Amino acid sequence: MAAIQPPKMARIASTVQLVIWLGVCMVVVLPVARSAESRKNPPSARALAKELSKALADTTNPARWSKAHAIVQVWAASNPQEAISWTRKHTAGFDQQQLVNAILVEWTRHDPTAAAGYALGLPPEERASSEALRRVVQIWSRDVDPRAALAWVQKLSPGMERDSLIGLAVLGWAEREPEAAAAFALGHPPGQGRASLQYTVAHGWMSKDPPGAWGYALSLPADPQKKALLHALMSSWAYRDPAAALRYVNALPDPDDRRFMRIWLVGRLAEKDRTAALDYARKLTGEDRDSALQEIVRTVAERDPQAAAAIAAEISSAK
Repeated sequence: MAAIQPPKMARIASTVQLVIWLGVCMVVVLPVARSAESRKNPPSARALAKELSKALADTTNPARWSKAHAIVQVWAASNPQEAISWTRKHTAGFDQQQLVNAILVEWTRHDPTAAAGYALGLPPEERASSEALRRVVQIWSRDVDPRAALAWVQKLSPGMERDSLIGLAVLGWAEREPEAAAAFALGHPPGQGRASLQYTVAHGWMSKDPPGAWGYALSLPADPQKKALLHALMSSWAYRDPAAALRYVNALPDPDDRRFMRIWLVGRLAEKDRTAALDYARKLTGEDRDSALQEIVRTVAERDPQAAAAIAAEISSAK
């Protein structure tokens, strides 16, 4: 029997999650939704608590956590406070932390201000260890309303937590409206705070528009950390689309950086499309060409040693 490949495994995992979700709906939601009137009402707390207890108790089931997560999502959509209260009373440790965070995610999508207020009210130690407030701000800014999330965070007491949450809100904003987030960052007083926000914007922008993010990052003032930022963005881009990243690598201001990143990108491209990587490498000249071919050899040697040997024969030093 042929081994199941990773993409197929991912599809199977996705199907399993869907089946679990449908199962939860059939067990918990369907009995409540049999009439037009009942469809307007959420499942009862008793029914949800019963199903959640059953899911958590089934420790031999590999789908235990997925099922519990699906149940608390249903519960959180109708009564998040009740769901959290039950979870705190009947669970502990890792299970409790994960379930509370799952409830907060769903709560944030329905009422972010209330969810943030709850997370803020947790003891500082618990808030830090569970990252509850960070999770709320992340979802609020990324999936709901980044401007409202940022406005809420800015009202918190000054300190490291507030600064960190501002950065998180700006990241979510940049993933949706990068130009607006960039303008906000530029409005900060000059210094490390502004530079940090600008780098955050560049990372968020990359997820939406890699060429735009790259241009923005290059336009930032020279700074000891700028080189690290450019490398991080190029690396992120490479794992998504190395061929596109290669088209922009020559914009790196430092020639040594250009050479290093070009060769590294060729290797990443070879992992996805060996033919395209070879076409690119063969158009280079001299040492750059040889280095690119060597990187391709390293990339393909384990999977296809015969092909790697043929490519190695093209390297000038090997002739």
